[in-house]
Amino acid sequence: MTNALMLPHSTASTGVVFTRDGPVLFVMSNHRDRDQNFGSTELEFLYLCVNERVQVIENKRTDAKSMNAKNRAWADIEKAFANNADVKCCSNKQLLIRWKNLKAAAKKTVNEYRKETKKTGGGPPPEQPPELHWKVFELLPDQFNRIKCSVDSDSIQTEDVEKNNDNETEQQNSTEANLELSQAEPTLNITDDICTPSASKIRRTSSFKTIDEEKRKRLDLLDLQQHLMKKEHEKRLEVMEMEKAAFLAKYEYYKAKKDHQQSYTNVMHINHNASDYYVYYNKYYDIPHYFMLSIVHNDIQKTLIDLITSGTRNITIYSYTHTYVKPSCRLISTQPLRSYINYNRQTTVDNNFVKADVAELFGEKLRLEMQRRALSDELQIMTREAQIRYYETQTQTCINADERSARNAEQHLNQQFHQSGRTYNQGGFPAAVLPGPPSPFYL
Repeated sequence: MTNALMLPHSTASTGVVFTRDGPVLFVMSNHRDRDQNFGSTELEFLYLCVNERVQVIENKRTDAKSMNAKNRAWADIEKAFANNADVKCCSNKQLLIRWKNLKAAAKKTVNEYRKETKKTGGGPPPEQPPELHWKVFELLPDQFNRIKCSVDSDSIQTEDVEKNNDNETEQQNSTEANLELSQAEPTLNITDDICTPSASKIRRTSSFKTIDEEKRKRLDLLDLQQHLMKKEHEKRLEVMEMEKAAFLAKYEYYKAKKDHQQSYTNVMHINHNASDYYVYYNKYYDIPHYFMLSIVHNDIQKTLIDLITSGTRNITIYSYTHTYVKPSCRLISTQPLRSYINYNRQTTVDNNFVKADVAELFGEKLRLEMQRRALSDELQIMTREAQIRYYETQTQTCINADERSARNAEQHLNQQFHQSGRTYNQGGFPAAVLPGPPSPFYL
């Protein structure tokens, strides 16, 4: 059986253990074990590992996602140290401490060297920092350089102090002059000896002057923004007017095309020997389609010849009745018109007659095709009219929104600068984001 007695100690826990052989004194240390020394090889390898993951390790964010990414990066570096036989194994916490110490040492040596190089007075050149410290400096330049501030200056305050000193000197000189005059010429009026400074010599402090300067700069910036927004708005209105004119031109073109097609499309009906012949002709197409007809009927032949000589480009003939004609009455056409003229020839038993049958369905198909084209043109014209009306509505809506935004912004600026004693009521468009024009219709 052993009994232990703990003794108080400032840096370690001590105690006495009573054994059979007698009491034994022991000491338990509370501090952590000393880390192994890092050589140049370990530092070089640590720099290489951090260089591959510098965007993650040196990230300034402290949210959960960023911290987890940092922990994974240090765990990977720990594995890299464990897998490399040339370096000593360390935990991720020890590696983090070593990296912080390396950055601190690099900052100290590099900044000291840069400070010494800027000095004048001669003497030996300063000692160059180690190459590894220069690598850390090139890897993290933002952590070595100071944050530059263009407004970090006391020139205004210095100017105010000098002017205040000049005013105090003038007041002191004027007071001494008044005292000399009062001693030379005594008077019974006591108030004449009091030197009251004029209102022009009363100056405000530099803090009020700085505030007024900021307000003036802010108002100048708002004026420039107002001018810029006016110019941009004028350019947008010009573009919208040009697009509107283009849509109107397209509308007039399709309308004229429809009228042109309707005026140049005609139908002629010829009835001869119980046969109904319908002749459709159109002068609009530019591609000429010529053909020859050799028929015995003088009236039909004369009608077709008149159409051809008048400049007709497209002629279609079909019949609703079955007619037997002689071989000399058959239809002869060139290749471009074979898709418009449909005929079948069937030889009789004695092979003396040829039956020319122009299908009734072809005529119906032709009429439906012409109706479809006319309706398609009307639909295009109606679509252009609807688009133009919609575009005019959107343009007016945009202009109304701009005017409403201008009024609201002007009221806001008047409230904002009311305390400064000025009102921003110059009209026009304020420094606010104006809504853009509606998307144009590219047809």
